[in-house]
Amino acid sequence: MNSRIRRSFELVKQAREASLTADEIFESKPKITNECYWYIMGKYCEAEKHNRKIGQTINEVLEQLGQKFRYSAPALRRFVCYHKAIDCFQLIAPEVASDIISGKLKLSIENVRLLYRKSDSEFWRTVERISAGNEPITHIFPERATKPRNKQTLRPPKAPPNGSNKRNAKVLPKSVKDTPQYNPNAQVEALTYTVPSWVKAIERIFDSENLSKISETARGKLKNELLNLKISTEILIDSMMEVTK
Repeated sequence: MNSRIRRSFELVKQAREASLTADEIFESKPKITNECYWYIMGKYCEAEKHNRKIGQTINEVLEQLGQKFRYSAPALRRFVCYHKAIDCFQLIAPEVASDIISGKLKLSIENVRLLYRKSDSEFWRTVERISAGNEPITHIFPERATKPRNKQTLRPPKAPPNGSNKRNAKVLPKSVKDTPQYNPNAQVEALTYTVPSWVKAIERIFDSENLSKISETARGKLKNELLNLKISTEILIDSMMEVTK
């Protein structure tokens, strides 16, 4: 074990037992793996959120931390999600958590979050595929793959027909439909009306006779989507609290 990995494990252990200081994080960055840095940054941000002053919002805390560490608030939130996922792996698969922190399993922050959302069986299959190193990460995590947009070629405007000029050119009036009025509440209101139907659907599953009768595949898929929903709702709730406080 080289000194960088050894130091990374030491800092992870220290971060779990007691919060690190900003100076310790700054000083350790060149001496640890990127994965360890992401983890201790998430731990530090989480601790600062809980230790904020009375009347201080979470967003204000993240903005101050962002100025100190030169990161945006959304980037710091991703660090927090990252450390939570690693802590979860530490409970169910300590060796996987160690391999990620050491850099043996090369995973981005987003891929760690995707791995966290998988069912137990899919989790271990994914880890085996990553460890084998026979496939590109984009094949292992197709959720991140996006189709490239078709780029439209910009063409110069056509010249007006012979004998015509700008005065003769017909100007089409703007339609009201072309410039709809912006409503900042539209998406929130739509979501507000949709969520109750999700709650009822979940309650219907609670009322089912026996959850054990549901297939493992169906349970795994539902678990993935619920975990995804949980992470998204936690981030959204935090963001709304930051605005209202």
